[in-house]
Amino acid sequence: MARWPSARPRASGGSCAWGRGDRIVHLLGDQLGDFADLDRRFLAGLADAAATSWQEADHGIWEIRGARRDFVHSKVMAWAAVDRAVRGVEDFGLDGPVNHWRAVRDEIQADVIERGYSEDRKAFTQAYGSDVLDASNLLMPLVQFIAPRDPRWLTTLDAITEELVSDSLVYRYDPEASPDGLKGDEGTFSM
Repeated sequence: MARWPSARPRASGGSCAWGRGDRIVHLLGDQLGDFADLDRRFLAGLADAAATSWQEADHGIWEIRGARRDFVHSKVMAWAAVDRAVRGVEDFGLDGPVNHWRAVRDEIQADVIERGYSEDRKAFTQAYGSDVLDASNLLMPLVQFIAPRDPRWLTTLDAITEELVSDSLVYRYDPEASPDGLKGDEGTFSM
């Protein structure tokens, strides 16, 4: 951004690269009214990086040790970055390959719904091919990836509430079901 000239999208690492930028287009557009050229290039670069690398496995938002995996949250955050670029073109006249971004956005969403949702668990899981739940998926309706009344989301919320919520606080995931390589007990958080 013009205000942060050294800011760049991360080349790899998954959701951390996209999570902070998922609403930046609308926040800046609403606050500033216009985008500087550097802002436009940064936002397009962020979307292009997400569109190019969303299929890469990573260590996820929690930076779990071990092999890289296809974390659902990382895919959803890549979707959010590309979706916000599309909205930036539509709502603020930003430049960019909007048709390409639309196609990638739709491809990511279809992939997550097909591979990130477990019919057995009736929930979106931590990673493709896994049955482990992950609290990071609580952000899915907040970034508008899925409607808050979608039956798949409601069953995901029920499963997370049953397995990961304790006294109104949430565990990130079950480290016994998905070992993270860290010693010690898992703490909880609130949203």
